[in-house]
Amino acid sequence: MERLRCKWLWRGIHRREPPSAGPEKFDGHCRGYDRAFEIWHGNALHRMERLEGQLGIPLPATTQWELMEAAAKSLKPALGELIRQAAQGGVVHNDDTGMRILQMARRRDDGRTGTFTSGIVSISDGWKIALYFSGWKHAGENLADVLKQRDPEWLRRSKCAMR
Repeated sequence: MERLRCKWLWRGIHRREPPSAGPEKFDGHCRGYDRAFEIWHGNALHRMERLEGQLGIPLPATTQWELMEAAAKSLKPALGELIRQAAQGGVVHNDDTGMRILQMARRRDDGRTGTFTSGIVSISDGWKIALYFSGWKHAGENLADVLKQRDPEWLRRSKCAMR
């Protein structure tokens, strides 16, 4: 909470927390809203820091990154499930784009020179799942990793459906 000091009396003025404030400094709504705004509007974390500062919310870019990292860890099981479901799609598209990553740990002996962002879109029964992978694997390798999650019965069912 913000604390103010009277310049004549040098006494501190402290605001009281509202009854709705919980014990945590940031709740899930803060993490979700911040990330959605950043991603949907294409704002980098330092731009978000300036915007939120202008709105009276002192939230440094480093704190935003820490919040995003914590939220990403909790979403990892959901990503695994999306990959599994995308592998079951009847139509799968993939594509690559080259990109520059400022820092990325890689072995010097892997023989690769590029980094890519691969997009994979899986379509089945009216739903679409879009997956994005950034790294040194190209689209074909990322697609092969996704298709390893395919249900073995899928191929048998699809061959029967084609007859």
